Amino acid sequence: MNMPQMSDAHRRLHRLVGTWSGDEKLSPSPWDPTGGPAAGKSVNCAILDGFAVAHDYEQYRNGQVSFKGHGVFTWNAQENAYYLHWFDSMATTVNTYRGQFDGDMLSLESVDPNMKSRAVFDFGLPDSYTFRMDVSPDGAQWMTFMEGRYARQAEAVPRARTVSKSKPQAKAKPKAKPNKAAKAPAGKGRPIAKKSKKKAKNK
Repeated sequence: MNMPQMSDAHRRLHRLVGTWSGDEKLSPSPWDPTGGPAAGKSVNCAILDGFAVAHDYEQYRNGQVSFKGHGVFTWNAQENAYYLHWFDSMATTVNTYRGQFDGDMLSLESVDPNMKSRAVFDFGLPDSYTFRMDVSPDGAQWMTFMEGRYARQAEAVPRARTVSKSKPQAKAKPKAKPNKAAKAPAGKGRPIAKKSKKKAKNK
């Protein structure tokens, strides 16, 4: 059985791979009547031996995570089309987008007939990309819901763990053995030498 091989079409999706962060702008909409600034961060990695790209996204507003999303980008050779399957913290169902690359731009349109939306990624500049989400009530008139510009972030390199060298402990000095030849003090078991008595000689 011949295993499928990764094609150039799959590799084009690898332009998404990496860690990205940047500034965003939300337009007023039914989901956000005031709109305003936000910050976005995404971590994307190639999965399934490079046949797909997983996309994990977080949006921050006022220093807090306000929205999370997870997507999977794939290439369908039978349909000659790219797909994005999208899940997020505001929807209860998966959203599916379908589209194509046009030069450095990947444009994907929702297949949901009830709500038209379009995701546009522009990779025209090195180590950065722009994103725009457009919405439309009828598929004819479009308005920008959100746009952002993101820069590639340097991957964190794990620091080598240093092992502190402990000072060698000083060896304990051996205890001095008692000197067996040491003489006991007089009166404590020490024999007292007897003085020899000499008879005095008469002159």
